[in-house]
Amino acid sequence: MTRNPLDYDFTENVLKVMPLDVHETKGRKEWVEEYDDKSLWNNVNIDGVTFSEFCGDGANGVVLKGQQDSLNRMCAIKFWLPNPRSTSYNVLFNQYKEEVTKLANLNDSSIALVHIAERNVEGYCYSIMEWIEGATLQKWLTHSRNTWFNTRHELYQKIIRPIRKCHAQGITHGDLHTKNILVIGNEQTDHRYPHSVKILDFGTSLLVRDKDPEYSDQRESLLLLETSLKLLHEEKQLGFLEFKYYNRGEMTEKDDVRNYHPALVSKTLESLNEILYLLINQCLTLDGIADLAKYVARAPYLNLEKIMEYILRDEEEGEQTLNTFHTFLVAAQHQQILDIESMKEFNEDLLILELIEVYYDILREDKSLNINREISKEQEEDILEALTIDFTNDPLGFDLDKIINNLHLDFTDWFNFAYENLDDEQLSFFIKDVARLLENELKIESEKLKEPEYRYFSRISRKRMELKFASYRPHKIDYSLLRESLLKEHILKGFEFEW
Repeated sequence: MTRNPLDYDFTENVLKVMPLDVHETKGRKEWVEEYDDKSLWNNVNIDGVTFSEFCGDGANGVVLKGQQDSLNRMCAIKFWLPNPRSTSYNVLFNQYKEEVTKLANLNDSSIALVHIAERNVEGYCYSIMEWIEGATLQKWLTHSRNTWFNTRHELYQKIIRPIRKCHAQGITHGDLHTKNILVIGNEQTDHRYPHSVKILDFGTSLLVRDKDPEYSDQRESLLLLETSLKLLHEEKQLGFLEFKYYNRGEMTEKDDVRNYHPALVSKTLESLNEILYLLINQCLTLDGIADLAKYVARAPYLNLEKIMEYILRDEEEGEQTLNTFHTFLVAAQHQQILDIESMKEFNEDLLILELIEVYYDILREDKSLNINREISKEQEEDILEALTIDFTNDPLGFDLDKIINNLHLDFTDWFNFAYENLDDEQLSFFIKDVARLLENELKIESEKLKEPEYRYFSRISRKRMELKFASYRPHKIDYSLLRESLLKEHILKGFEFEW
C-alpha cells in the first residue's frame, strides 16, 4: 500500500473511503485530519458489480478485481482518489470522460479498454475496465532485464507506438511507470517471451492537469524516459539521446528530459528503439543505412555526433558507411521538413507559412533575442514603415531589413499587421519575399557557424516539430484565414525554396 495517510479500507470485499471535500472548503491536510476516523468513511458500491479482490493502490486511487453481474464478466475497477499533490481533498473529473472517448476512438489493442467511466452520487469517480491476466512490466524486468535485445526491442515497440500515437493527438498517460504496463506472455511459453502488452490507467494526467498542466507534461516525459531506459538500457552507455534522466527534484540541468515536450520525447524514443536494432544487429546494408537515416531524421533530440562515432567503429567500412549515411540523412531530413508523410495532400502555401515561422524562430535564437510581447508606438510605426509600398527605391517595395533588425518582435505581429494593411497581391509578394529573406539569412548564419548540411537541416526539422507543440505564443496566427486569402488568387503558386 502506497497511499499515506491511508484514506480507504478494503475488508471482506467491502470498500470504505474517506469522504471527498466536493466543495473544496478546506485544505487537504486539514480535511484528512478531520476525517481520520474510519467510522466517518463511506461504503462505496457500484450497482451490478461485485468486488472480489484488492489489486493495489497508487497516487491516484485504488484498484479492485470484480465482476459485472449482468454480463458475468470479470473486470478491473478503479476508484480515483485525490492525488497527494492536490491542494484540496477532491478529484477533478470534468475532462476524464472526454479523454476516455478519445482513447476509445483510437481503438488501440495495446491500451486497456475502459467500459465505463462515471461518478457516483457521493462524488467518487470510478472506471470499469477489462480484466487482463498478465505480469506487470516491473515483474517482467526482474527476470528478463538482460534478455536478448531483439526481444526487448519488440516489447518496447508495443509500448511506445500507442504512447506516441496518443501524444500526437494531445493525450498523455500521466502515470507511465512499470506497474501500469502489463506484459502478456505467449500462450506456448510464458511471460518472459512477450506476446503483447496492455497499458493501464490512461487519463490519469487529467486529474491534476487543470491545476498544473506544466507539471503533468514534465511528469509524462520523466516517467516515459525512466521506463524506457529499463528496456533500452544500452542507451546509458551509448548516449544517443540529447535529453537525460535526472533524479526527481529541482530542474537544474538544461538537458533534463522534463524540459522537453512529451510528444517529442516519445517520437525520439520510438526512433531510438529502431536505431538500436539496426546498429546492434549490424544491419548497415544500403537499405539499412537508408532506414537508419530515416529514423534519425524523424527524431528531434538525438546526438548525431554520437551516432556517427558509433558508425566509425567499423575500421574497414565505417568511413564509407558514414558518407552514405550523410547523403541519405539530408534526403530524409528534406522529407521530414516537408512533413509529407502526415499530409493527406501537399499544401505548398501552408508549408511556406510554417517554414517562415521556423526560420524566424531559429534566427531569433541564434541572435539570443527574447520575444517582446509589448509593441511600442515607435515599433508599430517601424512595422508599418517596413510594409509601405515604395517601388521607387526598391523593386520589391518592402523594407525587409527592418524584419531582420526587429527579430525581437513576435513573428505573429508581422503577419497580423501585413494581413490587416496589405491587399492580396501585396500580401503574396510580402510572404514570398520574407520566406526568401529569412532562408538566405539563416544560411548566412549557418555558414558563420560552419555547420555541416545535415546539421543545418536538423535544426530546421527540429524547430518545425517543436512549433507544433509550442505553448509560449500569446496568439497563434490564424493560418486558415490567411491561407483562404492566399488561395483565392493562387498567389503562392510556383513558389519554390532553393533547396
